[in-house]
Amino acid sequence: MSFINPILKESGKFADLCLTLCVVGSRKIYAADDFATSPWHVFAPNLKIYGIDADPEACEAANATLAAQGIDWFEHHYPLAVGGTVGESTLYITNAVHCSSLLTLCIVVRCMPPIQAMCLGFRALVQVWL
Repeated sequence: MSFINPILKESGKFADLCLTLCVVGSRKIYAADDFATSPWHVFAPNLKIYGIDADPEACEAANATLAAQGIDWFEHHYPLAVGGTVGESTLYITNAVHCSSLLTLCIVVRCMPPIQAMCLGFRALVQVWL
């Protein structure tokens, strides 16, 4: 974000601006994932953030943290996943929490043959969550 945004807000240039974000894979892993401490909060109170994450516990934790923070914008996290079909599906959890997917490593390897050898090197990351 630009250093000029706080100046624009103070001068009233953002007063009529409404900004809506949809964050797919919205679990809060790093400090930068907290919009209260990120540059996005400059658009509050006219900021709406819809978070989508396949992990229901991550959504519950994010929503509980937001309630405790008393934020002055709308932000809510929904336990949903983006996939190719409607319905329930297996979520494959990896050791690297930010890499979980509806796709298995085998499917990824078949889809991308040129990088098959590289993908096989990451097979140890996959742990199936049933």
